[in-house]
Amino acid sequence: MEAATKGGDTIEIDVNTTRGIVSVWLTNEDQKNEALEAWLKEQYPKWKEKKLQPVVYRSGKGDLRESVLELLKHNRMRIAQNEIAAEKAAKHSSVPEL
Repeated sequence: MEAATKGGDTIEIDVNTTRGIVSVWLTNEDQKNEALEAWLKEQYPKWKEKKLQPVVYRSGKGDLRESVLELLKHNRMRIAQNEIAAEKAAKHSSVPEL
């Protein structure tokens, strides 16, 4: 992970050449900085020339703990639904025909 300073702000940039991704992490404050946004737009074609896909992660405004808990709850519910569907499919396929 490297840090880049632009317009007085320091942002985190992770260049992963193995996966071909440039990850840029922006805080809510960073997102308000027009000079920083302009600089990023200039970098996109340069990164793409190097076969790197830029990915920008922007901080949200919600509560992180609540968002993670909701995501975990949703994922667990989907897993349970898939398990039930698989059990039903297995029961129907194992019923002998008369």
